[in-house]
Amino acid sequence: MEAAFFLLAKAVWVLARPESLILAALALGFGLVALGRPRAGLAAAGAGLAAAVVVAVWPVADLLYRPLEARFPAMPAVADPVGIVVLGGGEEPGVAPGLPQINAAGDRYVAAMALARRFSGVPVIVAGGAATLSGGTGRHAETAAGLLVQGGVQPGRILREDRSRNTAENAARALALRPDGTEAGPWILVTSAWHMPRAVGAFCAAGWQGVVPWPTDFRSGRSRAGWAFAQNLDALNGATKEWAGLLGYRIAGRTDALLPRGCPPD
Repeated sequence: MEAAFFLLAKAVWVLARPESLILAALALGFGLVALGRPRAGLAAAGAGLAAAVVVAVWPVADLLYRPLEARFPAMPAVADPVGIVVLGGGEEPGVAPGLPQINAAGDRYVAAMALARRFSGVPVIVAGGAATLSGGTGRHAETAAGLLVQGGVQPGRILREDRSRNTAENAARALALRPDGTEAGPWILVTSAWHMPRAVGAFCAAGWQGVVPWPTDFRSGRSRAGWAFAQNLDALNGATKEWAGLLGYRIAGRTDALLPRGCPPD
């Protein structure tokens, strides 16, 4: 079942990417013209071209990122947490052997380092394997753990969940790593702000309690109108993928709401 969901999600996303839809409209237009239907062809191609121009000059992704990032407050009040969970995905694995590097989502590791120093002694779970059918081992968790150690977190505090391929598996597999007596939390959950609603929903559905969302890497409001096709398209792909993921998780029962609010202790 997990493998089928993984494959279906990958296949649907290839077709649903905004860039795929724009190219499909242009291809359909040329195809219709070739088949002797010039008016329909021009309409389809014109729609694709118009969409490309809108994306190039306007940061459409902001409209999609904003409600995701507004769901949970930045730097919430938290007292006596029993542990920290940071999700992988903020690193560039394999860039140089033994040299972990962060990407645009790397703020989550900076926040995790700061939280680990602030709440010294609590365990830090890093969750993330390889986003492949077989899952692999170590890709995100190993690199993330290396970054945290470089940031001053003692290796003995770090617990690695290195088999998961997606957020739902992050939550389910990390659950077993909780030390005895920490089940009720509060557990600080660190990930990008735009990903936090889906992460919280997945963690609640997996059976976590007392999750305190700690969003990082806010992206809405950064861009302004102007010609930035590549930048805007990349952002739109990311925002659309997150909404598609939320919808897929809701349909599959991996979250109890499209925009979850949290999972306090029972």
